[in-house]
Amino acid sequence: HAPPDSLGAWEYCQRVNARISHAMGSVKVMRFCIGDMEKALASEPDSGIAHALASWTYNAAIINGFYEDDELASYLARAKLHLKRARELAQDDLLCLTWIGAAENCAGMQERALHTLQSVLARNPASVETWFIVCQVYAYLGRYDEAIAAIDRACELAPEAGFAPQHGWYRGLALFLAGDYQTAAPLLARKALETPDFGYVNILCALCENAFGNNDAAHK
Repeated sequence: HAPPDSLGAWEYCQRVNARISHAMGSVKVMRFCIGDMEKALASEPDSGIAHALASWTYNAAIINGFYEDDELASYLARAKLHLKRARELAQDDLLCLTWIGAAENCAGMQERALHTLQSVLARNPASVETWFIVCQVYAYLGRYDEAIAAIDRACELAPEAGFAPQHGWYRGLALFLAGDYQTAAPLLARKALETPDFGYVNILCALCENAFGNNDAAHK
């Protein structure tokens, strides 16, 4: 609730981080995040972390469909531009590199994201944010045991802090991609209940119900 003119790039980044840690997947929240990242970069154009988080925000909006048709080309261009600029500015900033890895993952560059995130964990094995993100990367690469181990490690390091509200969602996604619909379904259903406008999680819930033969529930 700080006055807008008192916020710098770092404060805007922290506000975005706080919002997505509690309501990742909400269309309304993602709109707020995009606005905050634009303000962050206006206040500090050479902030590496702001460019990295902006790239993730635009990429996340793209893959989750949080855009109007006339915004897609602009979002793609901005995601790419901010990722490039973040790379130029990151140097050895591990938090910046973590969000670069997150942006790369959302952009479909899983191998590159894994390399980025593993370089962070090699120097800071207690980086909770990195463990959360690398969980998704492993899952998309089909390395499911490593994905579950990563989310277990994140939960161990921060059972009630940071991205703790997303424990079930990250685990559910990894289990779904591994084909364990039975275990994934309740975790995904809980996330859909918490964030009903999150299209991606609703699609996964529908696929689980379809696999169970519950066509009416899948349609709903």
